[in-house]
Amino acid sequence: MFHMPLIIGDHMRAIVYLISDGEKLLNEKLAERGVASGIWCIEAVAGEAFIEHVNTRDFYKEQLCSTLKVKSEEVTTRVENLFMELRLARNENSALRAKAAVYKALVIASKAILVGNTKQYR
Repeated sequence: MFHMPLIIGDHMRAIVYLISDGEKLLNEKLAERGVASGIWCIEAVAGEAFIEHVNTRDFYKEQLCSTLKVKSEEVTTRVENLFMELRLARNENSALRAKAAVYKALVIASKAILVGNTKQYR
């Protein structure tokens, strides 16, 4: 895929057209970032690269939908739910590790024997 950055000022930011041989092409903005005060870098694809970009994007979207077993409009919700489930599982894991550490400490303490006025552990 071929794309090239287009550097423009603030006044042009809203009216970016990629033109080839005097005709407006199908295009899509990939990224936009400020590079200096009042200067923006916009990365876009156009023409054949646009078609390749859309086909590739659609391929990955279909794979994602198939893997998650959802429709394309449900992907965001499903991913958000998966992140929430992961966060809850991690919190539960941390709590169980803390309980396990306390239990191990109790097991070690229960094996202590009295030697003089102090306990030693085996």
